[in-house]
Amino acid sequence: MTTNTNTRTSGQAFGSAIGSTAAHTVHFVAVALTATGRFGADVVSGSATGYQTTAARRSAERMARAVAREAAQQPTHAIAVAIA
Repeated sequence: MTTNTNTRTSGQAFGSAIGSTAAHTVHFVAVALTATGRFGADVVSGSATGYQTTAARRSAERMARAVAREAAQQPTHAIAVAIA
């Protein structure tokens, strides 16, 4: 995917840098640990499982907060206004 740098926001650039750093980190850790044999493979497997579990939990928490925010913005009952 190519991003037009003329329309790229600072938030997008910052987010891209975070994502790129994370990808490089995961790659280098995976390469280093798989080179250590069974222990490294176990660490990589455990890391992947831990990441997936935590990411799923955090995603559910974000969804719950979004639902709560949406519910807080909606009136719970109709408000009647009488114009005389």
